[in-house]
Amino acid sequence: MTGEAQAESTRRVDAAILLCMVAFAGLSLWLAWARYSQVAHRTFDLALYARIAWGLGHGELYNPITDSNFFGGHVPWVLWPLGLLGRFFGTVEVLLTAQSLAFALTAWPLSRIAARKLGPVGALVTAVAWLVHPNLGHVVAYEFHPGSLAALPMALALDAFDREQPRALCIHAALTVACRASLTLQVAALALLWLPRPKLRKLATGLLLGSLAYFTLTTWLLPRWLGEQGLSASAQAHYGHLGGSPLGALPLLFRDPSALLSHFTAPERLYYLPWVLTPLALMPLWAPRLLLMAAPPLLLNLLSAFPTAQQMYSHYLTPALVPLLVAAVEGVGTLSRRGPSLLLFSACSLGSALLWGGLPGARAFPGADFKAGPHSQARHQVLARIAPDRSVQAPDALLPHLAERRWLFRGPPPERGAELVVLDAHHRRRFARREDLLRTVEEPLMRQWLGRPDFGLIFTAGDLLLLEKGADPRAGPARHYLRAHAWREPPQALCACLAVHGATLRESVLELELSARGPCPDDLALRIGDEARPRRVDLAFEGLLSPRALQEGDALRSPHALSDAERARIMGRGLHVGALRSSGARPEPGDPTSVRVPLR
Repeated sequence: MTGEAQAESTRRVDAAILLCMVAFAGLSLWLAWARYSQVAHRTFDLALYARIAWGLGHGELYNPITDSNFFGGHVPWVLWPLGLLGRFFGTVEVLLTAQSLAFALTAWPLSRIAARKLGPVGALVTAVAWLVHPNLGHVVAYEFHPGSLAALPMALALDAFDREQPRALCIHAALTVACRASLTLQVAALALLWLPRPKLRKLATGLLLGSLAYFTLTTWLLPRWLGEQGLSASAQAHYGHLGGSPLGALPLLFRDPSALLSHFTAPERLYYLPWVLTPLALMPLWAPRLLLMAAPPLLLNLLSAFPTAQQMYSHYLTPALVPLLVAAVEGVGTLSRRGPSLLLFSACSLGSALLWGGLPGARAFPGADFKAGPHSQARHQVLARIAPDRSVQAPDALLPHLAERRWLFRGPPPERGAELVVLDAHHRRRFARREDLLRTVEEPLMRQWLGRPDFGLIFTAGDLLLLEKGADPRAGPARHYLRAHAWREPPQALCACLAVHGATLRESVLELELSARGPCPDDLALRIGDEARPRRVDLAFEGLLSPRALQEGDALRSPHALSDAERARIMGRGLHVGALRSSGARPEPGDPTSVRVPLR
């Protein structure tokens, strides 16, 4: 091939790479915004970093979500300029855009490394292998992590390393560390690779010592000096079995090696590294030197007991991908039959993307998270009722939409003193009509909040309940279960505090006519059915008016939806209603198991 033809081929490949980058940026940003618009996040990471960025943009170092100081966490300096941009374009919007662009742009320095080692075709294969990697599609559309932004400066640092440009390497290493302090371990590993070169030994030594010093300062000294618990809580979640630190594996190795062996031979860890290397066709094994730079995050993931640490979609894997991909490029370059090796690399990359990827067309693509549905509509309705100047505790899915405020907290427990509290009652739908509902982990907390005299329910939508401090617990949605006038029919006592007068059956809704003799225990529930000991258990007043808020003389209505089969049985055999508490027993030993209630 002539020089002119080769140059033309290179230009075409470069144009194809740029086109792939633009396509990925557009697609990933659309997915990230679609999930955000559907309020479909399941963890609080996006909200956490959006609140940090918003705070930095407004001169605040304190983060109320984790009750921690900026310098007591991962010290993500990159959030400062993003927070300033967020003042003009929206904090979440800026973060999601930055993450998509960082992943897309990372393909370029990776392709430059590959072009020098494998030629134009290798450059295109490497860029595509990066953009379709299964991890990226999930991470870019699922959440936001400042450590993910480090992929770009890390790739640029490796490019500078490959071209032996010390100054550029140091600049990009500093930008890498600015995304997350713990990435200094990978920068230190890269410095170790330069130590054998005499001309670069002095610089490499300085970079190594500086990285280790910064790591010690940010992850050990500052959190303890500030008295922060954020990192320690995270460390306990990951390394509690090792005493709260990955370094706990060393004494465990001598004290109880069988426990450490059992940890590493668990299936999810035993197959972790082969699974991670499969999209790269195991090529990094043929150029193991760069595995040193990938080792810190991979080792931390293997030591972790956190449920998602060894998952392909987890952001904990992302920092290892750039050195792994460069190692794969070097691995292909070391093999004598480069063409078949590159073809195998391409096949494994595309096959893994189709099987495990997070982009449309992949088998693992979570398409439902990007479509409007009743849950997203309900969440938008609740968000519309929360003013931007109010302090609020809310479930994780809502937090990114509430991040631009001074006081924002995750849902209780514990109580954080917010003016508004959003509770998620999805468990009530999951355990509907079952006695188990009263003994779930979630229901006691729900009863506690609804029964408080200093909070009142002001709005409901779907599974979400919005409570306001100082609101009347008998007003708002709860007032729909209170009647202005007493019932005419004589009462039948269900327990000391509640009686039933009768019931009406309209189509598929049974409405019980009740009266209160005073406040009831907050765990009081009703048995409903056609038997003397009904199996169906329902919350009274659809669980929105607490039995504790009842007053003597209250006339009440309690609606209950029936299935066709239940309606037919009650119509044929009659209606029985009883009361019970979370123990499953009657409120008092002398209370009836149920009473027969006339239907109208």
